[in-house]
Formats: sequence, C-alpha cells, structure tokens
Amino acid sequence: LGLLALRAAVPSLKREEIRMAQQTAPTLLTSGPVASGRRVSQRSAEAVEEMKVVGRSSEKTKAGVIKDAMVLGIIGERTAAEAVTYKGSNPFAVSEQGDDMILTFRRKALDLIIFQSIFVNAIAFGIDRFAPLPEYHWLLYTGTWVVPGILLAILTCYRYKTPLNFFLLALFSSIIGVTFGLLHVPMEVYTMYYAIDHRRNWSPQCYGMAGHTMSLVLVFLVTCFRHPGKGVVKMAPVCALMAVLTDIAGILLYRNYFHYVGPELFLAIGLFMHTLSLLWIGYQMDTLAFRLQVEEWIYPVILLWCEVFVAFFAISVFLATIFLILMGEGYASGTGSNWDGICNGCHASYCDCYYTEGESKEHPQTTSAPSQETMATGV
Repeated sequence: LGLLALRAAVPSLKREEIRMAQQTAPTLLTSGPVASGRRVSQRSAEAVEEMKVVGRSSEKTKAGVIKDAMVLGIIGERTAAEAVTYKGSNPFAVSEQGDDMILTFRRKALDLIIFQSIFVNAIAFGIDRFAPLPEYHWLLYTGTWVVPGILLAILTCYRYKTPLNFFLLALFSSIIGVTFGLLHVPMEVYTMYYAIDHRRNWSPQCYGMAGHTMSLVLVFLVTCFRHPGKGVVKMAPVCALMAVLTDIAGILLYRNYFHYVGPELFLAIGLFMHTLSLLWIGYQMDTLAFRLQVEEWIYPVILLWCEVFVAFFAISVFLATIFLILMGEGYASGTGSNWDGICNGCHASYCDCYYTEGESKEHPQTTSAPSQETMATGV
C-alpha cells in the first residue's frame, strides 16, 4: 500500500507543476501584437526554459518524496537508490558524498577486481601446467562454462546480501579459475592441427590475464588518487587511453619476444577481451557512481564478469560460424569435411576419421603394424 501511495503521489506532483507551466506559457506567447515576432520568439524561448526548470524540479521533488518514504520505513534504502537515478538527485549515491568517497569506492572495487584476477590466474596456471586433463571433446569443454554462468546469475541476485555475496564470489572465482585452466586442451587442439607456425602453447590465457592485471594496476594508480590542482579524474577516458597503450605494448612484446606463447589468433582474442574489459570498467565505474552507495563496491566486479561471458559467447558464435562455412565449402567442392587428426572431437558424432584399405587421403601409404609375435621375439 505504501508503494502504491508513493507511485500515485509522485506523478500527481509532476503533472500539477507541468499544468501550471502550460497555463503560463500561452500568456507569454500571445501577449503583445503578432507583428512583434522577435518578442514572441524570445518569450517562446523563455517558456521552453521554464518547462526545463519544471522538469528538473519535478525530479528533485520525486527524490524528496522517495527520501521521506524511506525515512518512514515504507521502502528500503536499496529501493530508493534504484528508483532515483537522476544526476544529483540521489542522496545515497557515491557521487553525492564528495571526492574522498568517490576515491574510496574506486579503491575498494579495483582492489577486489585486481585480487580476483590474481587469484583466478593462479588457479588457471596450476591446472594448465600440472593437472591431468581429459581428452578433448567440444561438448565437454564448452559445458565447463555452464557452472560459472549459473553461479554468476545467483551472485547477481544476492549481490547485496552480506556475507553471502562474498561467499558466492569466492566460489565463483574458484570455478572460473578451473574453467580458464581447462582452456588448455581446446587451445592445444587448435594449435596442433590448425596453427601454421606453432606446435604447442605456453599457457596463453594466463599470460593474457597477467597483462590485463598489470593494466588494472596502472588504472588504479592513475584514477584512485587525487591529482594536484585537478581533483578526481574520470575513469572512462583513462581506461580508453590505457587500453590503446597496452594493446600496442602487447603487440610489440608478442612480435619481439612472447611469440612462443601461442598462435596469433589467441593474441587477437586476448586483445579484444582486454580492450573490452577496460572500456567496460571505465564506463561502469563512472556510471555506477550515480547509482550505488559507497559500500556496494562488489557490483562492478559482477558486471565485469557478465561482460566476459557475453564476449565469450560472441567469440564462440563467430568461431562456430567460420567452422560451418569451411565445412560448407568442403561439401560444395566434393571433398567433404576434413576431420583428419582430430578424432578426439568426434566421439559424439559419426565421422570418416579412419583410413580404409588402400586409401591414402593425400598421405603416403602406411605399412601395417608388426604382429605381437614379431614384437615379442624381435629383441
């Protein structure tokens, strides 16, 4: 009942002020002779400005009514903060608490993002280098992204429930670290059978995340401290500039030293994810300062991982499309699809992965393996 009364009160106030402005606007427009066009246009502009003032004041009135409802206990603080998103009208937002609170909010959010990146990368590196992994199957390794996706959805629903949100975040970070480590197998399959100048990888996903973590540290040093004479700098332009500079540095380092990490396709995917992540962090940190309270610094971390999953889905769709196009070209030319060398990926489908007697498939004819008796007595 309280929410219904609030919704009825706010529009009525806004309609009353707009009605009063509309009643005064015709008097401004029609006073004086019609021939004085300059005076009419000037008063029309004044009427337009008056309507703008009415619109801004109505937002202020809405914020005041919602604040009174919160004080009376009709609605909660979180509901009030979500309802009032107009710049300068949300009394609970980080942007209304001064520069010190803005810097505190940024430090907490970026500290959590950087720590989580290091934690996830450590788990991924351990699994990539030391853990025994099952053979490649596209359904198995694609399904490894389902569990962290479900956990991320649950974390989004309980992002304001402390300490449950921190427990879910720790669980999600552990699972996503395992998922990143399991990328070793599909990337190794691609490198082995499709890359031209590489035959193995050296944890390219871990190198990419390490570079991204160092970029976040640089962003932290630039945006989380007050600049002498300038105050607090916005994060979006800093992150955009940092993305360009670190992308150039990454390309140069790969070309001159780190080319052994993996093929160029992994470099392109890593740069795309890195750039998108930095741009998303800069935009969201500036935007969320008008909506979130100071102690709600866990939400930017959730939004960052939502962006990662969206980008992963887009890349997967792109690669699947390219794969289907190549298969279509193979069938159109009469050669069929080429599955040579990747039989481990064909367990769930019928494929022509084996040579029949007398068939070479453009390879030299192989000799038969020796019998077991010959192998046993050949010492």
